[in-house]
Amino acid sequence: MTKNNNGFTEEDEERIRKAFEHKDWNEIKTENSWLVFKVMGEFVMG
Repeated sequence: MTKNNNGFTEEDEERIRKAFEHKDWNEIKTENSWLVFKVMGEFVMG
């Protein structure tokens, strides 16, 4: 693996870029809905 001037590989840079892509409203609401279910599940399971 070769690193560029920033110290990241091209694969690392691609993952970082994808993490900061703009999300549309539907994606945001869907993720938040699943987060609520995950938290509720934690309370139920103990």
